[in-house]
Formats: sequence, structure tokens, C-alpha cells
Amino acid sequence: MQAVQDYLNGGLSQYQIIDKYKIASITQLASWTKKYNGHNSLKTYSGGKKAMTKGRSTTWQERIDVALYCIAHQHDYQKTEDKIC
Repeated sequence: MQAVQDYLNGGLSQYQIIDKYKIASITQLASWTKKYNGHNSLKTYSGGKKAMTKGRSTTWQERIDVALYCIAHQHDYQKTEDKIC
């Protein structure tokens, strides 16, 4: 949040901000700024499960089953992930 506010206040350049706050890229800062300006909340990484970077091969039917399971459980993505993993 502070990085976005520093950027919007104009006191530092994008490069200075990503260096100061150890942000991965200008793209990440831009994404946060867009969310902030859209009045979406910025969430702190809690150290929980990491996003999958490599998927496994699935059949068309498996994808449909996963989607239906997720819908049937009120879009509980964590429960869906636990079920399929």
C-alpha cells in the first residue's frame, strides 16, 4: 500500500519505488496501482499455498468435473484445490 501511495504522490520514480520496496517489477507496481485506483483491496501475501506454476495434463472431462465441483461448493477455490490435488 505504501509503495502505491509513494508512486501516486509522485515523490519517487517507478524504479526507485520497486528498488525501495523490493518489488519484482514495474508491472507488479502498475497492477497494484490499477487495483488501488479501482478501489479494490490490496492483499498482503500471507505465506500460504503458492500458485501453481506448472499444471498437470488433464482431460476435458476432468476440467468439467473440477468446474462443476467448484460451482457446487459455492466457488470455494481452496476446497476445490484440496480435492483435486
